[in-house]
Amino acid sequence: IRLSGTTGADKRVLLAARSEGVIDKLFLVKGAAVAEGSVVMQLEGPETLAKANIAAITLKQREKDLVVAEQLHSSGNLPETKLTAAQSQRDSAQAELDRANAEVSRLELKAPFDGIVDSVAVESGEWVQPGAPVATILSLNPILVRAEVSEVDVSSVAPGSQATVTLVTGAKMTGVVRLVSREASADTRTF
Repeated sequence: IRLSGTTGADKRVLLAARSEGVIDKLFLVKGAAVAEGSVVMQLEGPETLAKANIAAITLKQREKDLVVAEQLHSSGNLPETKLTAAQSQRDSAQAELDRANAEVSRLELKAPFDGIVDSVAVESGEWVQPGAPVATILSLNPILVRAEVSEVDVSSVAPGSQATVTLVTGAKMTGVVRLVSREASADTRTF
């Protein structure tokens, strides 16, 4: 069966800012490769970092207070309610540190997969809001080919079938059929 089709990226993602702030570092260059998990943008965040440091210091103090409270309680010099209060304060400080660390992590934007930077919508020094588009990343491995198969030929194509693709450059590639739609297009009656 000979078909005409279009090629496209396996994955396409529009990266968005996770927090508001001024872009401190931007590691995105249109056309450049990015690795999964690599930091592609970092926002300034001295206040956020300071909050995380304060939360860490507070947690250390609450842990020390709890140790003292446990010692006093075990010797009979502290009522149960005071021990419970010290435990609650320690747990609250831990939760506050977790929240502050989550805010710090939102200052960095990471690539979700290996890919190529297709477009960059921001500049270093620019102010961004949460959800603001930052860049588009494409995964070109594998490349997808989409083609429409007539009702007559659809029974000859199944997921797992081998396919040979000839690109416009004349290069030939082989691939595997990933999906055959179960519903025909209403306009063309193809799958």
